[in-house]
Amino acid sequence: MNRREFIKMQAALCAGTAVFSGFPKNLLASGAPDIAVVKGSPYVAARAAVEMLGGMSAFVRPGQKVVIKPNMSFASGVESACNTHPEVVRSLLEMCQEAGAASVLVLDHAFQGGTRSMEMSGILDACNSVREGVCRNLTHERYYRETGLPEAKAMPRNYIMKDVLEADVLIAAPVAKTNSSTGVSLSLKGQMGLILDRNVMHWRYDLDTSVVDLCQVIRPSLSVIDASRVLS
Repeated sequence: MNRREFIKMQAALCAGTAVFSGFPKNLLASGAPDIAVVKGSPYVAARAAVEMLGGMSAFVRPGQKVVIKPNMSFASGVESACNTHPEVVRSLLEMCQEAGAASVLVLDHAFQGGTRSMEMSGILDACNSVREGVCRNLTHERYYRETGLPEAKAMPRNYIMKDVLEADVLIAAPVAKTNSSTGVSLSLKGQMGLILDRNVMHWRYDLDTSVVDLCQVIRPSLSVIDASRVLS
């Protein structure tokens, strides 16, 4: 499946009540599916979808470092559908711990509101209910490392979160929504929240192409798309 087919498929699936898509590199040769779609409450649906893909242990091995990247950039509540549902994030965090992860961080570079966006989204409380201190909004340059994108078509380099570069497993957990610039915003565009300077992707480079460039380095092992409510 190429990237264009992947994006079209995700857009079509988002018509459902809840869509949770996984793309495990280590399951391609097994009998497990590559995609699972589950309807229901966000917490239960997220867990059920991952179980359909072989369970979190298919993606996370004991002792590994994990980063979960939800949308938590906007200072608004769950009903706004701007951010990932906090129960999806809580479910993923619990599953990673159950799989034996050495560490799990929930990271974003908030677009607005800083810590307030983490609080109003409900994600901070959801994470703290599992483990204190794992949910972080990283805004300072010291948390990032300049990284080259050698095969880039538009953006040759940017500053990427050190925790992401050093993680064994990255889990993308975006909320499904439309976007005025790219049509839809799902797991690929969501990775812009893991870099220091995303403005340059809007005004200096072609946005669509630079999103693809970024995915040379930022490659989730699992993508879980929250479509429990869809912003359009």
